[in-house]
Amino acid sequence: MRNLWFRGCFRAAILRGEKTDTIRLTCRLREGERVALSVGPRPPFARARITRTSSVALAALSPERRAQVLACYPGLGSATPVWRIEFELAETLAADDPALAPAGAQA
Repeated sequence: MRNLWFRGCFRAAILRGEKTDTIRLTCRLREGERVALSVGPRPPFARARITRTSSVALAALSPERRAQVLACYPGLGSATPVWRIEFELAETLAADDPALAPAGAQA
């Protein structure tokens, strides 16, 4: 099973179902594939199913989303193609693991 790494600030939104896609520079994932979701190299906090992958120009993203992408990948040009990987949460893992709790959370 492949793994998608996220910044810790996105973990809660993913678990609430508010964040259902990610923007990446490359994509080798296919629709229907199951993936593990992790904060960096930590154990996965969830599993998801890829629902769609599509190549989009950076300029086609909303200004807010474009700013988020540029924070992760500084120096990209507006015509740079990026991949939008859409997913649906399939399973939550290790909900009681304090190492996976959001920053500042009490155990």
